Amino acid sequence: MEDLVFKRPRKLNQWGTYPLAMAGWLVMKLPSVVYELAVVVPAIPFAVLAARVNSTTVTADGVLIRSVRARFVPWDQIKAITVADGAGDRSIDLRLVDGSHRRLPAPVERHWRSHDAEFDAKYAALMQAWLRSSGPGDDDRGPGRKRGIEGTLSRRRPE
Repeated sequence: MEDLVFKRPRKLNQWGTYPLAMAGWLVMKLPSVVYELAVVVPAIPFAVLAARVNSTTVTADGVLIRSVRARFVPWDQIKAITVADGAGDRSIDLRLVDGSHRRLPAPVERHWRSHDAEFDAKYAALMQAWLRSSGPGDDDRGPGRKRGIEGTLSRRRPE
């Protein structure tokens, strides 16, 4: 299986000019260079973290989630994959075997920031990769297939 990589779209000036100009003005109002350095130097790691690209990589072994830190979730730890809807926003949640959940940083659709016309196709590709990895289901209908209502495909890992 070829790896699928989903990245959150970034805008060129996502924070806007005014907050950056205001921060620069405030730094220049500090009384000495030592104070300016005391403010600017600790802010550099935060700027690097903010500029980091949030992404989701789907491999044959599991899902790699990269946001502030990278986390790898193997397929056998995923119990269900759902789409979380709320106030026009859609994102994908992984429900884990231990009862916790992880929200994927991408693909994501925010109604006022980013409209992803291929969100449903990306969700379907993620589901197919998960179902391929899940192994045989309840009977011989194929890997990861489990009977749901009226014979539809279930969105939960076969028990």
